[in-house]
Amino acid sequence: MKSLLRFLAIALLTPCLIQSASAQATAHAVPTQSPDLKLGVDVLSDTGGVNATPYMRSLIADLKKHWSSQVAQTTQPSPKQQETVITFTIAPSGQISQMKLESPTHDSALDQAAWNATKTTSFSPPPAGMTDPNLKLRVHFMVD
Repeated sequence: MKSLLRFLAIALLTPCLIQSASAQATAHAVPTQSPDLKLGVDVLSDTGGVNATPYMRSLIADLKKHWSSQVAQTTQPSPKQQETVITFTIAPSGQISQMKLESPTHDSALDQAAWNATKTTSFSPPPAGMTDPNLKLRVHFMVD
Protein backbone atom coordinates (compact mmCIF):
# COMPACT_ATOMS: atom_id res chain seq x y z
CA MET A 1 0.00 0.00 0.00
CA LYS A 2 2.84 2.37 0.91
CA SER A 3 4.52 1.79 -2.44
CA LEU A 4 1.26 2.48 -4.26
CA LEU A 5 0.83 5.77 -2.38
CA ARG A 6 4.46 6.69 -3.06
CA PHE A 7 4.00 5.89 -6.75
CA LEU A 8 0.82 8.00 -6.95
CA ALA A 9 2.48 10.90 -5.13
CA ILE A 10 5.44 10.84 -7.51
CA ALA A 11 3.25 10.40 -10.58
CA LEU A 12 0.93 13.24 -9.61
CA LEU A 13 3.49 15.72 -8.26
CA THR A 14 6.26 15.32 -10.85
CA PRO A 15 4.46 17.25 -13.63
CA CYS A 16 3.64 20.05 -11.16
CA LEU A 17 7.24 20.28 -9.96
CA ILE A 18 8.63 20.25 -13.49
CA GLN A 19 6.15 22.90 -14.61
CA SER A 20 6.97 25.04 -11.55
CA ALA A 21 10.72 24.75 -12.16
CA SER A 22 10.21 25.66 -15.82
CA ALA A 23 8.14 28.73 -14.88
CA GLN A 24 10.82 29.84 -12.41
CA ALA A 25 13.57 29.46 -15.00
CA THR A 26 11.53 31.49 -17.48
CA ALA A 27 10.81 34.19 -14.89
CA HIS A 28 14.52 34.56 -14.07
CA ALA A 29 15.75 34.54 -17.66
CA VAL A 30 17.31 37.86 -18.59
CA PRO A 31 16.06 39.09 -21.95
CA THR A 32 18.85 39.91 -24.37
CA GLN A 33 18.84 43.47 -25.56
CA SER A 34 20.15 44.49 -28.90
CA PRO A 35 22.40 47.51 -28.68
CA ASP A 36 21.09 50.91 -29.70
CA LEU A 37 22.86 51.70 -32.98
CA LYS A 38 23.23 55.25 -34.22
CA LEU A 39 24.94 56.46 -37.35
CA GLY A 40 26.14 59.99 -38.04
CA VAL A 41 27.73 61.28 -41.24
CA ASP A 42 29.88 64.37 -41.83
CA VAL A 43 30.17 65.48 -45.46
CA LEU A 44 33.78 66.58 -45.95
CA SER A 45 33.49 67.47 -49.66
CA ASP A 46 32.22 70.70 -51.17
CA THR A 47 28.80 69.88 -52.56
CA GLY A 48 28.65 73.18 -54.43
CA GLY A 49 25.11 73.82 -53.20
CA VAL A 50 23.74 70.57 -54.63
CA ASN A 51 20.93 69.14 -52.51
CA ALA A 52 22.47 65.87 -51.36
CA THR A 53 19.81 65.16 -48.70
CA PRO A 54 17.95 62.38 -50.58
CA TYR A 55 21.26 60.75 -51.52
CA MET A 56 22.50 60.92 -47.92
CA ARG A 57 19.26 59.49 -46.50
CA SER A 58 19.54 56.50 -48.82
CA LEU A 59 23.26 56.08 -48.07
CA ILE A 60 22.68 56.18 -44.30
CA ALA A 61 19.78 53.68 -44.48
CA ASP A 62 21.83 51.22 -46.58
CA LEU A 63 24.92 51.58 -44.41
CA LYS A 64 22.95 51.15 -41.17
CA LYS A 65 21.23 48.03 -42.53
CA HIS A 66 24.59 46.42 -43.33
CA TRP A 67 26.09 47.56 -40.04
CA SER A 68 23.16 46.27 -37.94
CA SER A 69 23.53 42.80 -39.41
CA GLN A 70 27.30 42.87 -38.83
CA VAL A 71 26.89 43.94 -35.18
CA ALA A 72 24.25 41.27 -34.58
CA GLN A 73 26.62 38.58 -35.87
CA THR A 74 29.78 39.63 -34.08
CA THR A 75 29.19 41.30 -30.73
CA GLN A 76 27.51 41.10 -27.38
CA PRO A 77 25.72 44.13 -25.92
CA SER A 78 28.27 46.48 -24.37
CA PRO A 79 27.67 48.17 -21.03
CA LYS A 80 29.16 51.44 -22.27
CA GLN A 81 28.80 53.77 -25.22
CA GLN A 82 31.34 53.24 -27.98
CA GLU A 83 32.07 54.94 -31.29
CA THR A 84 33.99 53.88 -34.36
CA VAL A 85 34.82 56.58 -36.92
CA ILE A 86 35.67 55.72 -40.52
CA THR A 87 36.46 58.14 -43.34
CA PHE A 88 36.20 57.18 -46.99
CA THR A 89 35.62 58.63 -50.44
CA ILE A 90 32.91 57.64 -52.90
CA ALA A 91 34.05 58.00 -56.52
CA PRO A 92 31.73 59.09 -59.36
CA SER A 93 31.33 55.37 -60.15
CA GLY A 94 30.07 54.62 -56.64
CA GLN A 95 33.24 52.74 -55.69
CA ILE A 96 34.82 53.54 -52.32
CA SER A 97 38.46 54.43 -51.84
CA GLN A 98 40.78 55.98 -49.29
CA MET A 99 39.04 54.15 -46.46
CA LYS A 100 40.58 54.81 -43.08
CA LEU A 101 39.78 53.81 -39.51
CA GLU A 102 40.01 57.27 -38.00
CA SER A 103 38.94 56.53 -34.45
CA PRO A 104 38.66 52.92 -33.21
CA THR A 105 36.88 51.70 -30.08
CA HIS A 106 38.44 49.33 -27.57
CA ASP A 107 36.27 46.58 -29.06
CA SER A 108 37.81 45.16 -32.21
CA ALA A 109 34.57 43.32 -33.07
CA LEU A 110 32.67 46.64 -33.23
CA ASP A 111 35.41 48.22 -35.33
CA GLN A 112 35.41 45.22 -37.69
CA ALA A 113 31.60 45.35 -37.97
CA ALA A 114 31.75 49.03 -38.99
CA TRP A 115 34.59 48.34 -41.44
CA ASN A 116 32.81 45.35 -43.01
CA ALA A 117 29.54 47.26 -43.28
CA THR A 118 31.28 50.05 -45.15
CA LYS A 119 33.08 47.62 -47.47
CA THR A 120 29.94 45.58 -48.26
CA THR A 121 27.52 48.45 -48.84
CA SER A 122 26.90 49.24 -52.52
CA PHE A 123 27.03 53.00 -52.87
CA SER A 124 25.33 54.92 -55.66
CA PRO A 125 27.34 57.53 -57.53
CA PRO A 126 27.33 60.89 -55.71
CA PRO A 127 24.83 63.52 -56.90
CA ALA A 128 25.78 65.21 -60.17
CA GLY A 129 26.82 68.84 -60.15
CA MET A 130 28.92 68.82 -57.00
CA THR A 131 32.08 70.94 -57.02
CA ASP A 132 34.15 67.84 -56.28
CA PRO A 133 32.96 64.73 -58.15
CA ASN A 134 34.31 62.55 -55.31
CA LEU A 135 32.30 62.57 -52.08
CA LYS A 136 34.42 62.34 -48.94
CA LEU A 137 32.57 61.28 -45.78
CA ARG A 138 33.32 60.74 -42.10
CA VAL A 139 30.94 58.16 -40.62
CA HIS A 140 30.35 57.81 -36.87
CA PHE A 141 29.18 54.32 -35.89
CA MET A 142 27.82 54.70 -32.33
CA VAL A 143 26.67 51.92 -30.02
CA ASP A 144 24.80 52.67 -26.78
